[in-house]
Amino acid sequence: MDSGWLVQQVVVRVARCADRSDIAGMMEHFTDDAVLDVGGRRVEGRDAVFAFFGGPDAKPSDDERTKHVLTNTLVEQDGDALVTTSNFQVLRRWGLATWGRYVDRFVEDGGRWRIAQRSVVVDGNVPRPEAPPTS
Repeated sequence: MDSGWLVQQVVVRVARCADRSDIAGMMEHFTDDAVLDVGGRRVEGRDAVFAFFGGPDAKPSDDERTKHVLTNTLVEQDGDALVTTSNFQVLRRWGLATWGRYVDRFVEDGGRWRIAQRSVVVDGNVPRPEAPPTS
């Protein structure tokens, strides 16, 4: 199969795992020494990335309260690696929560394309509205 298509599928699968809070499943798509850059914070190593996303406390759910919308994924060759840039929006039950770009660097690892580095560039967000007062 085409490597560009395969890495695009990984981007989508990671988003679906996040939507389902399947963090263990999401980690299968990262290398052991993966790096995550988000919000000025750098997390190094798959175990640290797993902990960043909630670790063992994050339990998979069929109740998808979060929806990732991914668009305009561009795939570029960089030596032996592939780099994707994807626009994203994260929808919550109350509406649009955040949007920006994922920049993922993929390497072949164990016969599969895995994310070696993910940079999350947040272009904007909307705070969760306060719950209406109860009477």
